[in-house]
Formats: sequence, C-alpha cells, structure tokens
Amino acid sequence: MRLLSIGAPWNITIPAPKSHRLADTYNVLLRWIHRGVHPNFKLAASSLYHRCVRKNLQCRNTSFHLLSDSPMKARLYFLCFVRTRPLIKFTEYHSQELNALDSELLPEIYVTISRIKKIKRSMLRWNRNSTLREEFQEFNQASAFKLLSLLAQVAFQKA
Repeated sequence: MRLLSIGAPWNITIPAPKSHRLADTYNVLLRWIHRGVHPNFKLAASSLYHRCVRKNLQCRNTSFHLLSDSPMKARLYFLCFVRTRPLIKFTEYHSQELNALDSELLPEIYVTISRIKKIKRSMLRWNRNSTLREEFQEFNQASAFKLLSLLAQVAFQKA
C-alpha cells in the first residue's frame, strides 16, 4: 500500500488515516467526562505537554510579536487562545502523583498559571503596551521551557 502518491510535482496527495469508531468515541467520552485530562498520570502529562503548554508558548510568542504592530489584535489573540483551565484540571486530578514527585513540577505549573492570569488581568485593565511587554518578558521562554522539560521528564521516563 502506498502512503504517498505523487501524480505531478504540484499534486501531492496523502490519504487520511482511517479512524476507528470506538477509539474516537473513547477519546470524546474521555474529554467530556474528565474535561480533557486523562485519568492516567503519564498520559495526562504527555497530552498536557503536547497540547496545552506548547500551545500557550506559541500563542505568547505570537502575541508578543503582534504587540508592536497591532496591539488590539495581540490582546485579543492572547485572551482567546491562551488557556489555564487544562493546567488547573491537571493539578486537581493528579494532585497525589504531583505531590509524590521529587521534581519542581507542581510549583512551576502554579507559577505559569499565575503569570498567565496576571497578563490577562492587565490586558483587561487596558494597561499600556510597555507594561504588557514587561509582563511578556516575565513570562519568558526560559520559564516555559523549564516547565516543558519537567513535564517531559515526568511523561516520557521509561518504566
């Protein structure tokens, strides 16, 4: 079976993977019942790593770059696309496992949540762009990468 078929240099088609109805139903029920947080700690940490934290970092970078050109667009982009709810649900569902860990994952999650909420509050108060730029610098890539590395250590360690 060919996965990639090339008819002409400009016509590249990749067939969509076939989905299994039960697996799709399971994922929908899991998101609905557990509000997107997997009951298994390692699977929840890996999904949080891939979905929430990396997406928040990308949205932060985009908003920071848009701040000088179009501040209104940057504010709306950050307010609409950066979410803290999955991080909060992750800490609620897996509090025992997080407390049992020797790493600094739980305090780093709380620091990330508080920084995001601080930026959102200042955006809603219509603070100046210079103030927002300083808060974006505080919520810098180094702290987000530290959180990503801690999540990667927890999620991808070998059993």
